[in-house]
Amino acid sequence: MTVPHLSVSLPYWQNRAPLDALQVAAAAEKLGYHRLWVGEMATFDAFALATAIGKSPGRMPLCLGPLPIGVRSPATIALGAATVAALTGRPVDVALGTSSTVVVRDWHGRRRHRTARHLDECTRIVRALLAGEKVEYDGLIERIRGFRLRLPALRPSLSTTVLGDTGAAEFGLASVGYTHGRVASNGAAADTRRPIGVDADGVGPESTASDGPSAEVAGQVSSSGDQASASADAPSTGGEIVVAAFGDRALEVAARCADRVVLNLVTPAQVARCVTAIKEFADRAARPTPPVSVWVTAAYEPDADMLTTVRQAVVAYLRAPGYDTMFTEAGFGDVVRLAHSGAHPRDLLAAIPDELPAAVGMFGDAPSLIARLAQYRDAGADELVIVPVTTAEDPAGHRTLKALAEIRAHASGVADDH
Repeated sequence: MTVPHLSVSLPYWQNRAPLDALQVAAAAEKLGYHRLWVGEMATFDAFALATAIGKSPGRMPLCLGPLPIGVRSPATIALGAATVAALTGRPVDVALGTSSTVVVRDWHGRRRHRTARHLDECTRIVRALLAGEKVEYDGLIERIRGFRLRLPALRPSLSTTVLGDTGAAEFGLASVGYTHGRVASNGAAADTRRPIGVDADGVGPESTASDGPSAEVAGQVSSSGDQASASADAPSTGGEIVVAAFGDRALEVAARCADRVVLNLVTPAQVARCVTAIKEFADRAARPTPPVSVWVTAAYEPDADMLTTVRQAVVAYLRAPGYDTMFTEAGFGDVVRLAHSGAHPRDLLAAIPDELPAAVGMFGDAPSLIARLAQYRDAGADELVIVPVTTAEDPAGHRTLKALAEIRAHASGVADDH
């Protein structure tokens, strides 16, 4: 059996010590996982934690995020990623997402609106900044004037990967200025008129007309570019832009703007649906289809306490837009409705069956894990990002990570024999 790339995401379980994250990172490094994803919730700052991990022995690439774009500006995201890369010497990728109303509005006091458009603008700006470009952008949500990173670029210059002046204008090169509805290059104004992300049929991530460069330009990448046409087996060289998505508008933005798409808390059937949608949106934009990563909570031979840990983590997602749809589609609409009714978290926890996290994760003995890996692979996942369940006896999630590493090694050996 061929196995997708296996990576690890640091878990921040509510009932575990935050510093477990360092032990999980060490285990992932030792066991040779593809890369380490470092997100953030309510414990560590992702950039600080990634730097601490990156300064330890090892060379595993890092992917920061998904970072909530409503909380950090594109400049701070690019600064953070470039800082981690410069201080650790490791390849660093960046994942972006819209996060939830609770995180953006309630925790950080920021406005969360027009999320698909915001994701589009932020992705383009961060891409340009990480390429070392000086960016001038005046969008509907994001504005940046004359900023350029003074640390080494994380990805190739856009001028070497984008064809033509219109391609350069798409990503905001040094000589390009953005204004509402117009792109000026070297002093020459050009009327774009067509809303950003809207193709000739008028299909785009937002129903309202919003001005900016045309969607077709996003697909104009040279054959030597750094898009999804790159070998899936090549190690990360850093600078990959990943977009977290699920709904059609976010998936369209990801298909047009991202190097990779990441899905979280999804069944194999939902992965297959998203993969199909991403390909359709990418074809429409005339660009290669981005590969798909999937975050999957996993536990090898879990006990009751491990399943309770996972169920506790699910409580916070039941009412979150997008996640509630996913759980309803997976057959747990009654629990979602209970969450939307304002039920106490204690009552929600009691109502969540073990089958719910199992539907969007992988739990069990080795044959069960092998079967689940095959389901996600067949659904179109290029990379599975393992979120290991940790315990007091196994704070690194080592049993789970070791079991999956052995499955991967066995599958690789069988493939080599043939």
